[in-house]
Amino acid sequence: MVILGQSLLLVICKKERTPKLHLMQVKTITEKDRKLTMTAFRVLLLFIISISVLLFGCRQHGPTRLAGVPVATVWAGGADGGAFFNCAPSQNGGPNLCTVYSDSTGAIYMSGKFILQGQARGARSDELKYASADGKRIYLEHNLVLSPISD
Repeated sequence: MVILGQSLLLVICKKERTPKLHLMQVKTITEKDRKLTMTAFRVLLLFIISISVLLFGCRQHGPTRLAGVPVATVWAGGADGGAFFNCAPSQNGGPNLCTVYSDSTGAIYMSGKFILQGQARGARSDELKYASADGKRIYLEHNLVLSPISD
């Protein structure tokens, strides 16, 4: 049997032959404790939201694809702009056929056949990770550069 008082808990133990009364101090939750708990919860929630924003909000998203820019293109660039890239992976070491579109106008910025700078082959599909373009060359990740070849 349990009887609750303001801050005391009275327990009568029936297992023993002679019942004994046990008084135990029960801590009541004060307004100060409640405020401290709520503050800790709010800090934890703010921390979780901040981490979520950092992890998911800082991803680079390209601009809206303009009319005339094929769906197969991939955008690469930064806050100051970029381009939409479409390069066919090299087949048997042949050159890449690439078209690069302006992300602000949708017009063709560069087009032609390209090979990896310093090599006599085009980029494989696993190497076609676009970084930027400068009007002559297409820059890929891992310090790879596609340079135009003349027909």
